[in-house]
Amino acid sequence: MIHYIEGYSTLMLKIPNMTEKNHLLFFMDGLQRCTELELKRRNVEGLASAIVEVESLIEFQHDTNKDKQRMIVPTNLGETNHITR
Repeated sequence: MIHYIEGYSTLMLKIPNMTEKNHLLFFMDGLQRCTELELKRRNVEGLASAIVEVESLIEFQHDTNKDKQRMIVPTNLGETNHITR
C-alpha cells in the first residue's frame, strides 16, 4: 500500500491543473475495495487526509498482525498443528 501512495503521489506531480476532488477520486479508485469503503465511511474529503487515513490503516494492520498469537491444537492422530489467531 505504501508503494501505491508513493507512486500515486509521484504521478500526480506530473499532471498539472487537476482539482483536489479529482485527485481524491483517482486515488480512491486505485485502492483495494475494503480500503476505499473504509475511507468513504470515515468521510475523507481531501487527498492529504485520505493518505493519512490509509497510512493509519496500514499501521493498524501491522500492529494486529504483530500481536497475533500462535496456538497449539492437538489432532486426533497425536500430531500437533499450529494455528494463528
